[in-house]
Amino acid sequence: MNAGLSGLQVVIGISYGSIALICDAVHNIVDVIGLLLAWGAESLGGLPSTRRFSYGFGRSTQIAAVTNGVLILMASAVVCVDLFFT
Repeated sequence: MNAGLSGLQVVIGISYGSIALICDAVHNIVDVIGLLLAWGAESLGGLPSTRRFSYGFGRSTQIAAVTNGVLILMASAVVCVDLFFT
């Protein structure tokens, strides 16, 4: 539902030239990606250890959190560049 709302915000923001709507849509899209990453990492973290990964997958949640943080920083950078240079 949030992804659909974000898509609608992008369309309306582009059609009306509203940087605020586009920024909010990017924020919502990053939130959706973060939730999907967290859900996948939590599912992966519950798997038992394997021969290749002898300590298991328990640290997948930390990797997902760092990835989510990097995505947020990248989205912020894109918005700032668009705001200041266009």
